Amino acid sequence: MVGSQVRFLPAAPYSIQNASYFREILLIADLKGLDMHTLEVFDPSGATEVLRLHAPRLDSLEGKRIAFVSNDEWQAHRMLPLIADYLKNEFSNVEILPYSDFPIGNMNVGNDETIQKLKELEVDAVIVGNAS
Repeated sequence: MVGSQVRFLPAAPYSIQNASYFREILLIADLKGLDMHTLEVFDPSGATEVLRLHAPRLDSLEGKRIAFVSNDEWQAHRMLPLIADYLKNEFSNVEILPYSDFPIGNMNVGNDETIQKLKELEVDAVIVGNAS
């Protein structure tokens, strides 16, 4: 580019689409021979260090104790019981612990009280969310 420079900066507040859009603008400017000033573009690509993998997945839900934990989002009070009923019909000896047995709300899903209760009840799986 004529008299200009581009610096790609890490940690982007922009989306990947925005970064691509800026690169296209720069290419067009270069083809037209336009003189540009320094343009700082935040590059959203980067790496995320994985510190903890997901829990191992169960082979089956047969004979398992499954806890439901609600974040109390839209329609959770309707959908979580429907999913529990579905699981009971699909797996003859599954044990369901209803969401009403645990603290409810986004702030409570991963708090110490909820986690301790899940450990004490020795659940095999936890279904979290609003499920709608």
